[in-house]
Amino acid sequence: VSPGAGAQFCGALADRMQRLSLLFMFYGWELIVGAGVCGLLATLFGSNPTEGRGWRDKLRSNPGILLGGLAVMLGAGGTQILDRSDAATRVNVAATRAIADIGLRSTLTESDRQAYDVCVRSKIEWTRGRADRTNIEAMSGALGTPENNGTH
Repeated sequence: VSPGAGAQFCGALADRMQRLSLLFMFYGWELIVGAGVCGLLATLFGSNPTEGRGWRDKLRSNPGILLGGLAVMLGAGGTQILDRSDAATRVNVAATRAIADIGLRSTLTESDRQAYDVCVRSKIEWTRGRADRTNIEAMSGALGTPENNGTH
């Protein structure tokens, strides 16, 4: 790693994760609001069982059930996207702390390498945590320990 590369990588990572966090938060809440609207409409429309012959008749006679199912799917998707927003925020915080720690250390080359390592580990955990939120929580806890942030 060339001198200064750690700080540059951490700066780019922090900026990218800040944007992703905002984007994920926006879309996550959009889906959750959509789920609420679908749930409300499901209660208003309800179901009207008829003796229809085909599957189209059955679908048309049960809009409340369809909207209720859609509400559940939108809510689950929105929650998952909000979890990704939280994970991106945690990586942003770790990268920003690593940049701040560079200025607090006396040896720039060593602190730059340590900042690079912290940011790479944060990015790895963010990628691994896409399906499991506990990985991100464990990562953010581990990055705050004295052996990982350069303070002894």
